Amino acid sequence: MSELTDPPDDIAIIGMACRFPGAGDYEAFWRAQRDGRFCVGEVPADRWRWQQHYSTRREDENKTISKWGGFMADIDQFDAALFRISPREAELMDPQQRIMLELAWSCFEDAGYAPASLRGSDTGVYLGVCNFDYKMQVERAPAAIEAHMSTGVHTTLIPNRVSYEFDLRGPSIPFDTACSSSLVALAEAVHALRRGDCGAALVGGVSVLLNPTHFISFSKAGMLSPRGVCRSFDEGADGYVRGEGAGLIMLKPLRQALRDNDKVYGLVKGVAVNHGGKVATVTSPNPFAQARCVEMALRDAALSPAAIGYIEAHGTGTPKGDPIEMNALIRAYASQARAQGVELAARSCAIGSVKTSIGHLEAAAGIAGIIKVLMAFRHGTLPGIPGFARPHANLAAAAGRFAFSAEPQPWPAPVDRVGIIQPRRAAINNFGFSGVNAHLVLEEYLPAARQELPAQPELIVLSARTDAALRQGAIDLLQVLEDGPVPALSDVAFTLQTGRAPFNRRLAVVADSHETLRRELQRHLDGSAVITGANATNNATMTTTRRAVAEVADRAQADAWARQGHLPELARHWVDGGTVDWRLLRAEGSARRVSLPGHPLSPRPYWVTGATGLSALHGRRKAKRAARINKGVNQGADGRGAGRAAGSSTATAT
Repeated sequence: MSELTDPPDDIAIIGMACRFPGAGDYEAFWRAQRDGRFCVGEVPADRWRWQQHYSTRREDENKTISKWGGFMADIDQFDAALFRISPREAELMDPQQRIMLELAWSCFEDAGYAPASLRGSDTGVYLGVCNFDYKMQVERAPAAIEAHMSTGVHTTLIPNRVSYEFDLRGPSIPFDTACSSSLVALAEAVHALRRGDCGAALVGGVSVLLNPTHFISFSKAGMLSPRGVCRSFDEGADGYVRGEGAGLIMLKPLRQALRDNDKVYGLVKGVAVNHGGKVATVTSPNPFAQARCVEMALRDAALSPAAIGYIEAHGTGTPKGDPIEMNALIRAYASQARAQGVELAARSCAIGSVKTSIGHLEAAAGIAGIIKVLMAFRHGTLPGIPGFARPHANLAAAAGRFAFSAEPQPWPAPVDRVGIIQPRRAAINNFGFSGVNAHLVLEEYLPAARQELPAQPELIVLSARTDAALRQGAIDLLQVLEDGPVPALSDVAFTLQTGRAPFNRRLAVVADSHETLRRELQRHLDGSAVITGANATNNATMTTTRRAVAEVADRAQADAWARQGHLPELARHWVDGGTVDWRLLRAEGSARRVSLPGHPLSPRPYWVTGATGLSALHGRRKAKRAARINKGVNQGADGRGAGRAAGSSTATAT
């Protein structure tokens, strides 16, 4: 219940995954935010040579005053084999497609679902995307035009490829409203979930920067900082810094999430979208329209403005945009406070912006703000604004209700008049340079108290496609056990049993405590004897009929072991390649899905052959690889190194 009225149907956020500048996952992203780290640097040499396009004089033709940005690592890397995509098709796929495929896999696992378990479901995919730099790379590459080029770079394939590869039957839609794209995508997903158009949804945004063209254009428009620092709301603000990144969250109606024993990161309470209409120029923000959008979201959330303790602002760091945004927030909150007859305490709502750390991720800006807020909920801490000195002169009026802070600060949970802890609430504000505004209200989820069950032995299972990946999976799980907080052993077992794809390399541990699990994982890493396997299968010489009969008998035996709780026998059956109906091991609802490390990816570089940036880098890699293979073949011609040459060739093709 909210303070005002019965809430609308709350939407739960049950999974998340991301890659941002300086961070390959949300835990690393949180550490960077908590520590106030700047993750912006000069344009990497594998993108383009910034020296050819940079000038300190804005008026110089085809030059940009910015040589800085926030960049992800290894955007050429992709685990094509995981999705059974051929190397040639992978080369012609926009890295935004590849990244979102891998993040979708990780997001499903983070939510506690094996990707195959969602096949045929009405899960929707709603993605913000507004940059298509790879299309320019592909079209300029000196190669023959082929079929994969169209599916590789077409806008709609970024969400549609996710729906296709995972066999998802809900809506699958790209959204391009520039900098507000991922929040607009979320708004549409929330409306669809409330209407029942889909049962769950993947929502997010992606942006990859591979070309200096828009750097030059935005520089000419006066948008970019000549110092390479996005100083949100600061008196030294002189423009924004471009960045790239990708993020996904998984949504589900709260009622259904609770029935499904999902963990919940937070709740979507309210969301709104509008346009600024006719103003001075097509790129000018409209403070009145922005204020109305904020009010619409607060009303949709059925919350008092006094309940909002933090706003993740757009905060582009431009002398024009920041004051307009702050005035819109002040106007909206004051209006709603008057309408509801509440008083807003001074400095009771903090203001921040992730752009000071990682740059402006454009289509992925909103999802970066959402994941930052969800992690702030979890840790009870508000990150600061790195490098913040003092507010811009035009923001003096914000000193009343809102507060800027350069340093991280505790975010204590609010309490009501009788001392009962209430959830933290926050808002995320975005607006696109084309005039589309979006505002989101999030609420921390406070789960009901859980009855502790007596500890009992559990079967912990891990699998991977290679021995190295299986070892990495064991290392990752051991790290969780050592770092804490550690989920209940039953939740760990349930999540790994039902929320991961079963691969050929397998490890099983029967443990009655976290300490036992920790010890057995370490034994595996040390090479000691534990229950492991490489998917031993039925004899290949069996007839199809005999193999089917044997498999039925094996399943029946496994079902009996599961019902009787014979975990060692079940462990041996599973590592030998058998299937297990994990539902038979425990009473329904007795365990919950929790966040655990997912399947380690095995990426390789894929890039269209061309003349610049990563294209040139990959050309050199291919040439070196071909030279190694040819050398091996030549050695094999006279009988020396023939086996090594064949092995090298096979490894390259795999």
